[in-house]
Amino acid sequence: MNPRAGVDAYTYLIMQNELLIELINIVKSYDGKRNILNGLNFSLQRGDFVAILGESGVGKSTLLNIVGLFDGFDSGKYYLGGFDVTKNHDEENALVRNRYFGFVFQLYHLIPNITVEQNITMPFLYASAVSSYEVMRWKMGISKKLRIDNLLGSKVDMLSGGEKQRVAIARSLLLSPQILIADEPTGSLDDNNAEIVIDIFGEYKNQGHSIILVTHNKQIAECADKVYSIKDGVLVNANE
Repeated sequence: MNPRAGVDAYTYLIMQNELLIELINIVKSYDGKRNILNGLNFSLQRGDFVAILGESGVGKSTLLNIVGLFDGFDSGKYYLGGFDVTKNHDEENALVRNRYFGFVFQLYHLIPNITVEQNITMPFLYASAVSSYEVMRWKMGISKKLRIDNLLGSKVDMLSGGEKQRVAIARSLLLSPQILIADEPTGSLDDNNAEIVIDIFGEYKNQGHSIILVTHNKQIAECADKVYSIKDGVLVNANE
């Protein structure tokens, strides 16, 4: 399959399907001996706000890497908009990630020696269908909401951890991706800024976008519509 033609097929399927993501019996091991994920099932509907709660080491980040098409798995099936991505090539996965996903990484993944504005607008370089005017409007809007509009000209390596976290969140939302994957997005934030971020996520969900949030903070997790934890390599209802 031509990678770009494949992405065009995803566009149609994702716009038509309410079920955006379906993982079936996913098994993942890093050493061939112990399964991090052990027959895990997961689904994400359009407009879902899902939180995955738990401490480090249970497989939360592994699950996010698989959902975000950064990592493969040993067995199982992954359907995106009803499309089987199991046999995708890396180039296809990269194009799908750029078009449909936004990511908030736990370690920010910002470029330290360029400005906040340049970091936020980085996704625009890979999105030829979006005008510079739209990018400017979205950038200013999300920067004001996150209280970083006064930092746009600053170099990232001069920022605090909390400021870097908010820059990473602004970047992830710039092109209004259909699916937002957020790994501990409030981990470096004070209570006030954490509340702002969760409110923004709520607005985003109400616009029909979908969110998968990983956190160890039960209070943050309870802001989601559905809360899961990972136990023995499978997803379980966190309230059970």
